[in-house]
Amino acid sequence: MTKIVTLGVTSDNLNSPVIQDYLKKDNVIGVPDIFLSEWDNQIPFQIWYGSRYSAKSYTKAIQYLLLCSGEQYFRGIFMRYAKVAVRNSQYQLFKDVCEMKPILKDSFRFYDSRLEIVHLETGNK
Repeated sequence: MTKIVTLGVTSDNLNSPVIQDYLKKDNVIGVPDIFLSEWDNQIPFQIWYGSRYSAKSYTKAIQYLLLCSGEQYFRGIFMRYAKVAVRNSQYQLFKDVCEMKPILKDSFRFYDSRLEIVHLETGNK
């Protein structure tokens, strides 16, 4: 599998031609630079702060998908108060992120009836 690279982006550099060229590559995914400092943090619980448009959920979805595609055993749980809210927001977000990059789209199978996402190569969920 091709290595997926995360690229820290900010409102200042997002429109840079160099950054835009990188983001066009299938194996490069842009995430808000402010969250990269916590990307590899191994503590079991994290609270990320930011405004409604800070891309916290988007960034966490990418992080979970990449953890799923890793060699180590991974089972992630993404919860909301009501199941309907999960289907229409978080679960759909995982699907949207995979649609955005073909390298991710071809690597996962989505089971809509049970809201489960499985990495085809590793079996991680």
